Amino acid sequence: MATQTVEFRAAPGLTLTARLFSPGSDTIVQTASAVTEATNRKGTYAATFTDPGAAEFELIALSGTTPVCRWFCTLTLTTATFQAYEVRAAAVVARVTANTDQWGGVAVTGMPLPASSYTAPDNATISSISSNLVIVNNNVLTRLSALAYTAPPSAVTNATAVRTELTTELARIDAAISTRLAATSYTAPDNASIGSIKAVTDKLNTTLSADGLLWQFTINALENAPGGGGGGSATLENQELILANLDNVTGAVAAAVARLQLETQITGFPATLCRGSDYDAIIESEIRLRLLDLNDNPITEIGGVPVDEITWLFGFGTDRQPRLVEAVCSWDDVTDELVIELDAADTMDTPLGAATWQIGAQIGELVRWLSGGTTRIIERQFAA
Repeated sequence: MATQTVEFRAAPGLTLTARLFSPGSDTIVQTASAVTEATNRKGTYAATFTDPGAAEFELIALSGTTPVCRWFCTLTLTTATFQAYEVRAAAVVARVTANTDQWGGVAVTGMPLPASSYTAPDNATISSISSNLVIVNNNVLTRLSALAYTAPPSAVTNATAVRTELTTELARIDAAISTRLAATSYTAPDNASIGSIKAVTDKLNTTLSADGLLWQFTINALENAPGGGGGGSATLENQELILANLDNVTGAVAAAVARLQLETQITGFPATLCRGSDYDAIIESEIRLRLLDLNDNPITEIGGVPVDEITWLFGFGTDRQPRLVEAVCSWDDVTDELVIELDAADTMDTPLGAATWQIGAQIGELVRWLSGGTTRIIERQFAA
């Protein structure tokens, strides 16, 4: 049993039934079991029939009882999809046959020959032209074969030539370098002293161990320290005491290095300040300092420690009795500046009038404290 599906066109969005007729007959051959509209090809319908026969049919689609379209289709006894067409195939074949057998209404067999004269081609002239072309072709081939042909150089030949040229150029470069080195004085390194230094540093490498960002002595290195007793009394308390002392030493070294480097210049500290005011980055009233070396280059670290990780003590008051305040510091990578922040509670008790400030042991310049009241002022509090 074969199922024939016929696709035809009609107005979109209709609920249709489809019937097959023999061309010119009013008798229904078969009514489609289903007619469905395509999802995306709106207005294209598919009618399903079962073995109506192998012939040409007339398809009429109805919406209810109203005909909406009329098509023709030719079906075979196979399960397939067939396309509807507008004009009967038999009528087209008949008209093509009629037009093939006639020309302008006259039978082909009775058509007259064209009335114009006909001149046969000059075969002798064509033969002469062909002979001349052969002669020309032979002359061209003879000339081409006489031309000398030189094969391109091999890869080995090219490589040999390149090496020859490179040898010449490298000799010139070596001569120029040797001449310039001979004219330049050179002092050989003191290898003996370098060896002595390495012998000491090798020992230091076994006496220190990493402790986060810092370093500490190993237990073996502290065996002969005061109270160590060959390592017998290296208790946790003694180790903590030793490490505390080492921290003090580190701080003293950092302070000494800071004093050494900060003897250059510190710029940017304001000339006037207000008591009871905040100097805070959030309200854009922070104090910004530039730490410069002797070549006016920004100093970003002291003794190997970033400047914003060092504890800065600001002294406000007289030179003899400054009031030390520990400030909150940060580093601005964009402007290469040290950002200082002071809370209103720290500036409130500062005496009015002229005073000095200091960073650690470094004495700064003169600063004048003004009366700012007890309220926090949300703007810059010092003169430019």
